[in-house]
Amino acid sequence: MNFDVEKLKSKYPDAGAVRVFNSITNTAQENGITELVTHTAVAILKDVAIKDFSTLQFDYDPLTSDALVSEVKIHRKNGVIDSVPLETVTDVPAPGGIIFWGGRLKTVTVPHLDAGDVLEYKFVRKGFRIAYLSGSEEDRFIPPMPGHFYDIIMFQDTIPVEKMTYTLVCPKNKPVQYAIYNTDANAACLLKDEKLIYTWEKENIPAFKDEKYMAAWPDVGPKLVYATLLDWREKSRWFHEVNEPQFKPDNAIIQKTNELLQGANSDEEKIYRLVHWIGQNVRYLGLPMGKGEGYTTHPATMTFYEKSGVCKDKAGLLVSMLRIAGFESYIVTTSAGARVEPVPADQFNHAVTCIRRPDKTFRYLDPTWAPNSRELWSTAEQEQGVIPGVEEGVPLELSPYSPPDENYFRINTTVKISGADAFVKFNSKTDNAPDTSLRRNLVALAPYNKHVFLERCMNYIFRGAEIKQMSFSDPEDFSNPSEIDMEIFCPDYVTLRNKGTACLKPPVSAFLCRESQMNSLFESVSTSDRSYDLRFRSTILFDFKETIVLPKGAKISLQPDDFDLSCPVAHAKMSCRTVKNKIVLSGKIALVKRQFPKEMYKEYKKVIDAVKKFCESYVIYEI
Repeated sequence: MNFDVEKLKSKYPDAGAVRVFNSITNTAQENGITELVTHTAVAILKDVAIKDFSTLQFDYDPLTSDALVSEVKIHRKNGVIDSVPLETVTDVPAPGGIIFWGGRLKTVTVPHLDAGDVLEYKFVRKGFRIAYLSGSEEDRFIPPMPGHFYDIIMFQDTIPVEKMTYTLVCPKNKPVQYAIYNTDANAACLLKDEKLIYTWEKENIPAFKDEKYMAAWPDVGPKLVYATLLDWREKSRWFHEVNEPQFKPDNAIIQKTNELLQGANSDEEKIYRLVHWIGQNVRYLGLPMGKGEGYTTHPATMTFYEKSGVCKDKAGLLVSMLRIAGFESYIVTTSAGARVEPVPADQFNHAVTCIRRPDKTFRYLDPTWAPNSRELWSTAEQEQGVIPGVEEGVPLELSPYSPPDENYFRINTTVKISGADAFVKFNSKTDNAPDTSLRRNLVALAPYNKHVFLERCMNYIFRGAEIKQMSFSDPEDFSNPSEIDMEIFCPDYVTLRNKGTACLKPPVSAFLCRESQMNSLFESVSTSDRSYDLRFRSTILFDFKETIVLPKGAKISLQPDDFDLSCPVAHAKMSCRTVKNKIVLSGKIALVKRQFPKEMYKEYKKVIDAVKKFCESYVIYEI
């Protein structure tokens, strides 16, 4: 095999390495068992890339798959081919984090590389990636839905790819439906020896470059998705069938549920109590507790007694307790942070809970998100794909949209100027997305450090600001939105110039310029154009009013300009009014969509640039 490295250097002058080819062949059997063979060659163009390929790692789960490194060799620039002894391949535990499900890595230490060398390797994996169920030696390779298989393939890499080829070989009675997203690619399907052979191929794929506030990579990157499933209803029915036995409660769960519901005056209060009890009392921890990792929840009794589990376990316990409380409840699979495509391949990474209302619509609840949050369903999970596991099966749908006024940050201040000093009365109220952010900062701190944290926040207004009085709502009381009251002294806040001229930045504007959530909007418009769609934590509304009392006789010569701008994804209206020696500033800034296409960026940028200009403006007056 010949590699023209000099030609690659000329073609990709900025690249440290190039994936010369990436060839993947997936062979599927009648029962759904698959064998994936990956054959790759990487050309090292610059010394800076050597460290990135000094070790090769291949992940697998021994409960559901076998893995084999079948070949590693180096094509030296002098023409010599060095084969890496396969006896040097090691098998080590994968990093666990807070989920310890027994994942492992095949690792290969690559002998020293030089710029101009080409590293070639083959890796074979039989089985599937997510551990659903356990069984006999051969049965462990059978996927959770026997006879079905799927895959999701990203074509792009962090380095350029000369050629990417994916081949699927499967029985002719197991055709797949597929779609290619965010790119084009050559596609073919042939029938040979009673097998269907699908091939997808793409060449000259540029390197992926990260971009701040971009949508999830699977949403914007070039990818192939295929599956044998007919539709999402089939997945919904299977998800119900495999999980339903796990929700059976015992007397202890029934007793605890009734105890929690005692005195509850409404269905909403019942739901609130159960979600928050699980959120606050069942820690997020993934331990290998036997059969059923992945999408199959552990028995509700196990989660209840262990007081630990991952998202699926917390969701399963909530299903059990909601049913005791009289609700029709089911477990739900979803994809947090990324889009679920119409092709029914398993694109999920999270499990939540739902209640079916009398009108047959679903209400979604997330006990994994609930710790230290008022939200029963995270606003970070709005408009994402969800599949409830119900007996009759339901199609893919989107979780509800959360408008900006549900995620508000309201500020009301009065400011009195005396000479160069400013005396500020500051009140803020937050709910949902910004409220969760504030609570999680406060709840982890000791009482004294809570005050220190808020003092640092007030430094957004003026470095060295002194808080004279402070009160704030209990961050562990979820019954009401958070509220903060402060009286702040800002010495030398006003810049006094010659000839009786004074200059100040309105305190709320100073705060918004550095407040983390507002500042993320400012940072998102720092470039003239975008390569990818944008995504933020949530929709949000900033709503403020500020009254500044200047010294008597002050004459204002400069103040921020009013504006009212709107586009499909954001709108802002800001005003500045003067009445004698008072300045009244008010404004509303709303991010209407948390994720939107890059084609809307320029309109969005006009709105946010106008807000930024207003917030960076000064008031100048004569005294």
